[in-house]
Amino acid sequence: PPTIDLEVRGAEPKPEMLTGDANVTLRRMAYRGIAAESVTAKLQFAEHKLTIHPLHVRRTEGEGSGTVILDFARDEVRLENVETTLHPQEVILWIDPKLQKDIAPYRFGRRPPAVTLNGVVHTRGGDTTKLNVDVRAPGGLTYTFLRKDLHLPRVTATLHFIGSRLQIADFDGSIWGGRLRGDANISLKRENPHNEVSLNLANVDFASLTRLYFNYDDSQGKLNANYKFTINGDDARGMGGRGALTVTQGRVCAIPFLGPLSEILNSIVPGMGKDVARRARASFTARRGVFD
Repeated sequence: PPTIDLEVRGAEPKPEMLTGDANVTLRRMAYRGIAAESVTAKLQFAEHKLTIHPLHVRRTEGEGSGTVILDFARDEVRLENVETTLHPQEVILWIDPKLQKDIAPYRFGRRPPAVTLNGVVHTRGGDTTKLNVDVRAPGGLTYTFLRKDLHLPRVTATLHFIGSRLQIADFDGSIWGGRLRGDANISLKRENPHNEVSLNLANVDFASLTRLYFNYDDSQGKLNANYKFTINGDDARGMGGRGALTVTQGRVCAIPFLGPLSEILNSIVPGMGKDVARRARASFTARRGVFD
């Protein structure tokens, strides 16, 4: 059972005429189906606003604290210096269930990320949403990109929810022994799924990439690349953009798109098609999902 100390005052018993204060201690409980071990908070109510400060939440995987202001007149929730080590996919339901689908693609493992939130969320889908989210995930992140699951052992990023768009800035993660950095501007509207993405790879194991995306095991080398593209949703065939790549310390002729050339070279000089090249460079463009 909870412990609540409450005082409400006003000229008339109407919400718009009342102000109040409360101290709340909740033991094991759940809100919108999401459980917590304990919650402590100080509440103030005035002018159709409920201010929860300080707020402290404890769950089995971590803790969260900060200030939450519910503005019932404007249908907004304001978050100030909210810091958590809780699973985002679950506790986002406490803030706004509509946001769950927006963060669902970012799948963290058993170790939740450290997240800091500041900004406003419109609870009825209005255009005043402006929420900044700083993410540090030392336990890693799994994300589906072009219908393949990418696992990044370490990730940091800043997410800006602005109206109906999500901007990902300063994305920095480890992948396949190298580094992935990038930015993205993603639509949160299904009727207008236009997305813009910029990626940079540094010292990535080239064989791991070709194995995942081309089911090809015979590539070798280190990959450095940049690629800027647009895509509607996850429709790879509608993707368009341009980029460049460099492969070093690799079997250049074993790269998938050079496979036919490898067989020709092998027929001339046995083993030439599998020769180790020191360096290979290429620039490329993509139009309607076709690379050249």
